[in-house]
Amino acid sequence: MAKKNNTEEQTPSTEVALFGAQTEGNLPVADYGEAAGMGNENVGAGDMAIPQLKIVESNSAAISDGLDGAKPGTIQNSITNEFFESVLVIPLRYEIKYTVWKKRDLGGGIEGSFPTLQEAAEHIETLQGGASAYDAVETATHAMLVLDDEGNVLHPALMHFSGTRLTASRQWNSAIETKHPKNAPRFAGVWRLFPEKRTNTKGTWYVPGYDFMGLAPKPLYDAAYEMYQAIVSEKAAA
Repeated sequence: MAKKNNTEEQTPSTEVALFGAQTEGNLPVADYGEAAGMGNENVGAGDMAIPQLKIVESNSAAISDGLDGAKPGTIQNSITNEFFESVLVIPLRYEIKYTVWKKRDLGGGIEGSFPTLQEAAEHIETLQGGASAYDAVETATHAMLVLDDEGNVLHPALMHFSGTRLTASRQWNSAIETKHPKNAPRFAGVWRLFPEKRTNTKGTWYVPGYDFMGLAPKPLYDAAYEMYQAIVSEKAAA
């Protein structure tokens, strides 16, 4: 995926976990033939959780829960709970919505996203606790395609920018417009995302930083284009 936050050197492995005794006659099936994909016919993109990339802060749940590898200034994959110092991505799509968040001291979590503040406020009134338990927050959502350090496609992901991170979101949008060729799609380039430390008299926190790595070669561009179309199709069908 990218630079993983581990103190020990990681040795690449191609081993696959196998249930039961691993003997010469008991190895994974190499070719599934006519059975390929069976059982997953009705599983589409909308039936799978898209990982969120979250910047870990000192008060993040990952820290209080004692997750292995979690420390302030790393990026968390919300599905695998892996932590990285940086991540290679191709930006796919951007949108602003008003996200309803449950207050952190009540457990936190997203309760829905809405195109306008009024719609978010109306939804809050239907929830137990109402405005005393939930906040509507302007949130910029960046959909992206995550790559490993060799430039291979891993999976799509979402990253939410709100509060002080909205400035970083706008700056990244401007950088994409500046670094990409004129009229190029958003997914024309590869970027490295990493947490940048900010400090003032109130404390220390992190915002997303970014570096332009170069234009995507055709195979990556094609994969990003395909994923962009899938995202747009899912939203149109919703």
